[in-house]
Amino acid sequence: MSASTDEPPAAPAMPMEWTPSLVKQLFPVKLGRGVELEMLRPDDDSLLLRLFDSTGRHQSAFYSGTSAGWTAAWDQIREWTSPARFGQEMQYWTERIRQAGVPIRQPDVTNRLDEQMPLVLSGLTFLGGHGYGNGLTSGAGVDLRRTSYGIALTSPADGGVLLNVAAQQLISAEASGADPESAGVSAATVDRTALSDPHALEQVRWLTARYGSVRIRTQVRIRATVCELFLSSGSYAPNLAQVALSAVRALVPLSPAQAWAAADPMAGLAHVPGPVPSRRELESDVDLVTKLERLARLRESGALTEFEFQSAKDKLLH
Repeated sequence: MSASTDEPPAAPAMPMEWTPSLVKQLFPVKLGRGVELEMLRPDDDSLLLRLFDSTGRHQSAFYSGTSAGWTAAWDQIREWTSPARFGQEMQYWTERIRQAGVPIRQPDVTNRLDEQMPLVLSGLTFLGGHGYGNGLTSGAGVDLRRTSYGIALTSPADGGVLLNVAAQQLISAEASGADPESAGVSAATVDRTALSDPHALEQVRWLTARYGSVRIRTQVRIRATVCELFLSSGSYAPNLAQVALSAVRALVPLSPAQAWAAADPMAGLAHVPGPVPSRRELESDVDLVTKLERLARLRESGALTEFEFQSAKDKLLH
């Protein structure tokens, strides 16, 4: 006998990405009888869900802002409320999401996919590029994942794989963008007042995160021999996206010179697969690596803009 179709899902749909403006618009969620669901953004820009009972009947509970944390929070809400109340709260949240008019993801689908393909970056917007076929359209929401053979772009809505790129085809994966801009009373207080009390400063940071207007525009660029992809994020600050992309850069094949430098000096070129490169080839690769490192230092010092850096790097690589 099949399960009843009247049984509500474990958790309602959630936004494709938790942008700061959307968090401000949707939270806190009042769930009745003193129970509230709130989302916080600590200093490290991670997302944290807080389930709070102001009546004192239950202790506060904290969960990550991921789809797994979202599902766990609603499992707790189910325990704290009656079945009838739980159904009403599910409908209430679903209506809020509908009014917000944002792309959504089904958390149960995302949770299953996370077990198969580790997540790198979630809630990206695909901007375009070349070599991506008909599976993607500009403006589509995607998740970037690692696979056993390389990387994949998947749909947050149904978990479908929209694009595969093999590891041996990858060239680079980078994130760039200005630091998030904050505006509001609390942010202005930080700018205009010299706060030395760490407790006061912490309170201002919390107020800015909770009530400030924060805009994040991070650009992600993935280059491969078969395609070049451009994506954007309104959730990840550039530095955090860059760190997350290290999982993709780890898949990029090493050049002979890089493999030689990474190998044990006493082992010579034994770790390099395929034919042994000539001395001229090694010197050429080492010179290329040196020039790329010099460009990176110029960008970090501010002597080169991100656009100038990418243009110069493309000229060297081609």
